[in-house]
Amino acid sequence: PDVVVKIPKTSSAGPAAEEEVKQEVAMLSSAQGHPHIVKFHGLYKRRGAWQNESGGKELLCWAIALEHCGGGDVFDLAVKSVVSEVVAGR
Repeated sequence: PDVVVKIPKTSSAGPAAEEEVKQEVAMLSSAQGHPHIVKFHGLYKRRGAWQNESGGKELLCWAIALEHCGGGDVFDLAVKSVVSEVVAGR
């Protein structure tokens, strides 16, 4: 299957950043099987993908593999079309 890789941006570093990523994955995992939620393929991490601003300690790089949806993103759909609340709720 076609996949996309999302590199999540976190608002914190260290264990707090890891917790943010795990929360996102938990939400994705709990919604699997719903027809309007992209399929979650996996979470990957790698140390040393980037270094912090001072060039010192290596940081973890998180990658979330998701189903590729070729129709564009929801924002583009909303901007380009007028969809009634009834249609959007389907």
